[in-house]
Amino acid sequence: MSISIIVPQLGKGTVEATIVKWLKQKGEMVLTGEPLLELETDKINLEINAIRPGLLVHIECPDGKTVRPGEVVGILEYESQVDSKFTPVARRIAEEKGLDLSSLSGTGIGGRIRKEDVQKAILLTSHNAEPRTSDNISEITPLGSKSKIKLENSEPVVAEDKTTSQGILAKLITEIHQTGTVSTTFNEIDMSTAMMLRRKNRKLENFNNDKLLDLISFFVKAVVGALEEFPNLNSEIRDGNILKKKDYDIGISIGGKNKDIRLVLQNAAQMSFAKIDRKLRDYSMPETKSFSPTEIDKGSFGITDMREYGSILSTPLLSPSHVGILGLNQVDERPVVINGELVIKPMMYTALSYDSRVIEVREAVQFLKRVKSMVEIPTGLLLEV
Repeated sequence: MSISIIVPQLGKGTVEATIVKWLKQKGEMVLTGEPLLELETDKINLEINAIRPGLLVHIECPDGKTVRPGEVVGILEYESQVDSKFTPVARRIAEEKGLDLSSLSGTGIGGRIRKEDVQKAILLTSHNAEPRTSDNISEITPLGSKSKIKLENSEPVVAEDKTTSQGILAKLITEIHQTGTVSTTFNEIDMSTAMMLRRKNRKLENFNNDKLLDLISFFVKAVVGALEEFPNLNSEIRDGNILKKKDYDIGISIGGKNKDIRLVLQNAAQMSFAKIDRKLRDYSMPETKSFSPTEIDKGSFGITDMREYGSILSTPLLSPSHVGILGLNQVDERPVVINGELVIKPMMYTALSYDSRVIEVREAVQFLKRVKSMVEIPTGLLLEV
């Protein structure tokens, strides 16, 4: 139902007023008692307040217009008592997602339920989510918006797809790449120091002489260090929101001749080189079941190693929820110029694929440069073997 917004009596001897400013815009929800517009007379300034909650659907008289008592300046469409708990956008989203409206609580004025409240509820209940302590979501930003929803004292959750077939994941990856929002930046890394340190310190039996595993821990530690400086890359997109993570859960996929190794290093920032090595060694054993492709997707950032396939330069595929993934390629001895001299160095091309809706080009390039610098000069990574 609709109700007219009428200019009230202005006082003895005052027959007109000027609309100084509308304090609410067309299409905006208002609550009982909220000021709608400000009037100015030759004696006083006054506000016209909403007599009941509703939606401002029409403004008849714009700012600056002269009006008289009894004149209609706008139309307010009011809702039932139950519906007035929600903003129209919040109610529409809740109904689309099948949420129980009576179960939601609001953070707006007077407990009104806003869009952000519904988005938070969707996050906590979508896809039959199961709690997982490593997810540790610190804040949500609706995609394309600068407003953030802080999640304090909330249960960390992950939306887990019960169907873990690689075909499902392939379909989702195809969809995200078809949106045209995935970009890739490249760099090359001098692996001389990392390879020398491994030769001097590692015990060969730890890896069953598998040379593919011995450099991964350098990249895990470097990625964590770079994520601390560029935290936007430690995020996830879910239900149209950007979820920034507290912990660094690194999903790793390593191609092998006999077995693909997939695992998630939960809270990798707290792991030493030795602990990372042990995890890699454990999952490289033939009897150990690797994570499925969709379980790898639970990590907050991805690393994919394509050295076994002989890849020199390739682009890693960004998974549906991640905003960044690092691709590692084969180490080849190549001539490089150092201080004006041509020398032979073991070099690796690396690639970072990222979601340009969340990550700026500057962030992506600087992130990969930071990974490069930490791998080339790894003393700051506190090597423990």
